[in-house]
Amino acid sequence: MPRFVPTDEDRAIVKLLIANGYPQHLVCRYINNRRGSHISESTLKRAFAHELEVGKVELDTIVLTQFMAAIMRGERWAICKCRLRPIADSHSDASRTAFR
Repeated sequence: MPRFVPTDEDRAIVKLLIANGYPQHLVCRYINNRRGSHISESTLKRAFAHELEVGKVELDTIVLTQFMAAIMRGERWAICKCRLRPIADSHSDASRTAFR
């Protein structure tokens, strides 16, 4: 039987599950091979090496980037989440609010 070749959807699912802390043996149970059975952990490690390595970092980067953008827009939920308070600065324009 030919080697397992993951689809783009398989890659996205593995990256998401790994980023959210699912153990590899459970991720294997979610991904099916051509015979309809689950892939092995060795197949997971071979076929999804990149996703296993960077999945968590990529998701954290996306979340933190969006979180920082919300803070910079002055969204209250984000500011409260960080316990930041706006600092009044008469020398800056409204788009450059500082926080502490």
